[in-house]
Amino acid sequence: MLVDGVQVHQDDGWHEARCGACYGDGSGGPSPIRYAVRFEKAAEFVPFVCPGAPGCRCGLEKAKRVVLLGDGAEWIWKQVGGLLKEAVCPGAPG
Repeated sequence: MLVDGVQVHQDDGWHEARCGACYGDGSGGPSPIRYAVRFEKAAEFVPFVCPGAPGCRCGLEKAKRVVLLGDGAEWIWKQVGGLLKEAVCPGAPG
């Protein structure tokens, strides 16, 4: 699972779009990549990624190993990483 935020300029100024992508690689081969992009606060965005539609459609709940990729943004590790207790988190702060 990849999670990040990006600044997007709209008519009323700059806003952060939170983005997530998830795919699985199981015995049946790789699943299609699922995406979620929303203009939400972190706590409201997380349910759309995991265990939300992209995560469920990629088999996240049945995965033997989950890898979370993100940058140093605190919301990623606290909000998303907090749900994925057993996830491998390369690049996680501290």
